[in-house]
Amino acid sequence: MRDRAEILLDNVFRPITLPATGGFFSAILVFVVVLQLIVPGITVRAVQNDVPLNILRPAELITLSDYPQAWAPEAHDSELALPHGLLLDVTVDAHGGMVGYQILSGPHSIDLRHQLDQMLLFSRFRPMLSFGRPTAGGHVVLSFSAVHVRG
Repeated sequence: MRDRAEILLDNVFRPITLPATGGFFSAILVFVVVLQLIVPGITVRAVQNDVPLNILRPAELITLSDYPQAWAPEAHDSELALPHGLLLDVTVDAHGGMVGYQILSGPHSIDLRHQLDQMLLFSRFRPMLSFGRPTAGGHVVLSFSAVHVRG
């Protein structure tokens, strides 16, 4: 004779096995279809009318000094007549002052470096802003070139 457990399995669980399995797989299918409809709306894309946050604002040149004497590019005409002239990378502190500079391209004469030291030391820069607060370490790229006009 069959055991009570077998009778219970045959009479109770067998009739609900097929509908339960079908329901489980149809729920998974509905979940996947709904997820496919929702996911493209979640992707991170820039909106056309997006407002910039100004989280990080680069350093800028405010005024270029001519102290103690006016910079005379005529003295370095032959050097500055190169295709890119003189290209500088100036590092700015949190107060808007020059910390240092590097000549990226152009002449490296001692006289020119002395004039650049004087000019950049007294120039004013807007420091780099991080979340609206002045931050040290901003960089400003300056380019100088000579223009020859004959007439």
